Amino acid sequence: MAKRFCPNCGGKDIKPDMSGTTSFSHGNITDWICNNCGYTGVMPTGEPDEDFEFDEPEPVEEAEDQPSIKNYTLFILLFVLTLTLLFLDQYYL
Repeated sequence: MAKRFCPNCGGKDIKPDMSGTTSFSHGNITDWICNNCGYTGVMPTGEPDEDFEFDEPEPVEEAEDQPSIKNYTLFILLFVLTLTLLFLDQYYL
């Protein structure tokens, strides 16, 4: 069996990725994980060519760039409060 290598870092420490539900297709393993860089996906077999350029792993962005659940909850609360006040104003005030 030909050895697989990681297309991200060139590492050869590759194992089958059993974390997903679509890891098997017709009895064959389709997803692999690199134990060096954590890349998951299809891994080519054979030796990497000398011309093959490996990407450096990108740093993970901070969670501050993503909207927080607090902001979403506050928006929903204010929206419901506004609707409630409009309803009360129309029918009871």
